[in-house]
Amino acid sequence: MLDIERLKPIHVTDLIRVGRDNDGGYIIPKSIMLKSKSLLSYGINKDWSFEKDFNSINPKSKVHCYDHTLTFFSLIVYTFKSFLGIIFRSLTLD
Repeated sequence: MLDIERLKPIHVTDLIRVGRDNDGGYIIPKSIMLKSKSLLSYGINKDWSFEKDFNSINPKSKVHCYDHTLTFFSLIVYTFKSFLGIIFRSLTLD
């Protein structure tokens, strides 16, 4: 049975932002992140900035990402659109 008395907030002083601003990032204790051996991430959609930053800060960790909404086709379309965007921006900025 769950001991509800143990579920109390703790004081944390080493919070850092990991990932991009808004929905892609989170504020977590750096000490916990550095002790982590792995990260399970569910529902990343197309923003894996948190997982990328997590792995760059703790390169020994293994990051496992899962999202049931992504399909191979949706990734191909996203990659193609990103590629076209890069070409368009490079042509308009020069």
